[in-house]
Amino acid sequence: MLDAFEIITTSGVVLWSRSYTQVSSSLINSFISDVFIEEKGANAATRDDQSAATNPPYKTDQYTLKYTFVKELGVIFVVRNPDPPPLPLLLLLLLLLLLS
Repeated sequence: MLDAFEIITTSGVVLWSRSYTQVSSSLINSFISDVFIEEKGANAATRDDQSAATNPPYKTDQYTLKYTFVKELGVIFVVRNPDPPPLPLLLLLLLLLLLS
């Protein structure tokens, strides 16, 4: 399920955003800081116009961010997906449904 799609510049300016759930902007701020500022050298290979499938997903809290970087345009396309609930929680919910 898709929670949000954003187009941001490499400096962090949001050019376009479409969100279907309410989430703090600190999620995108952390993503930019962790992936493109603090680990700039470590992620150089992931920034050279590779497919979003080859970039490692950024996982935080209950969301997974997948992204691709377009060097010529200086923009980053970001998709935010919710993480599925952990398996023990799903099993507990199933058990509660069966017992009720």
